[in-house]
Order: sequence, then structure tokens, then C-alpha cells
Amino acid sequence: MASDQRAEALKTAPPPWTNLRAIAYFLPFWVSRAAAANLPSIAYSPLEAESSFAAPGEGCRPVGGLGSIQILRYTDTPVGPYDELMIAPAEHEYVVEEGKNGETKRRRRNQRITRIYVSKKESCYNGRLSMSVPVESASWEKL
Repeated sequence: MASDQRAEALKTAPPPWTNLRAIAYFLPFWVSRAAAANLPSIAYSPLEAESSFAAPGEGCRPVGGLGSIQILRYTDTPVGPYDELMIAPAEHEYVVEEGKNGETKRRRRNQRITRIYVSKKESCYNGRLSMSVPVESASWEKL
């Protein structure tokens, strides 16, 4: 089956996904600046491991601080129920351009989710298609 035919078989649910219901577990942890500077490559999705998002530099870099693992069991979404695992290995510092022509630059710091696994193909498809999220499909049915 061609990839276009497979995509047509999946339910498309355009954003925003505003009315979601879920049970959520948040597991915070602290990451030192030294550990953040040496995050293993597995901390980033293969879809963005070579991007400016993951590469240290002017655009974005991990700086330590609060990290987290988030586990969600969605009961009501536009594509039906599914499970999700999100990993934010550390806070990242990034540049925000402000003003009409981006003439002012400010640094901000926040958690960045670098890995997302979902149990439903439709959620993976829509996350990549509409929300530009590096979602990976995982089947937990066998676990």
C-alpha cells in the first residue's frame, strides 16, 4: 500500500485540540548544567536530532534545571482515546525575536519536550502533520 493510501485511511483532526480529557502523571527531576551539556543522543527524537533544536548554539541549547517525564492516558480526543509518554530532559535556553523586523532578541528558558511516544497511529499522524511535533508511534499492547 502506498504511503498516500495509508495516510488517507487515518483520521485527520486539525488543530487546535482544545477539549481533551486525560489522566496525567508528572514525574519531575533535576538536571545539572554539566549533565545538560552532555545529554545523550537518545534524548532527542531521530526526527530532530540533527536540527537546530537539538544542536547547541545560538538557536537553542539545554542548560539544566527542571526535567520531566509525563505519562498521559487520554480518554477523549478528536482521534479517540490513546496513551502518551513525553520526555523533557532539561530546560533549554532559546532566542526569541521581538519587534516588527525581529530587531530585538531575548533569551528565554523553558522545558522542551524532546521525545513523544503515542499508542495510536492517528495521534502520531496528526501530531506530525498539523502540529509539527516529533511524535513517534509505539504500541504498548504487547507490554
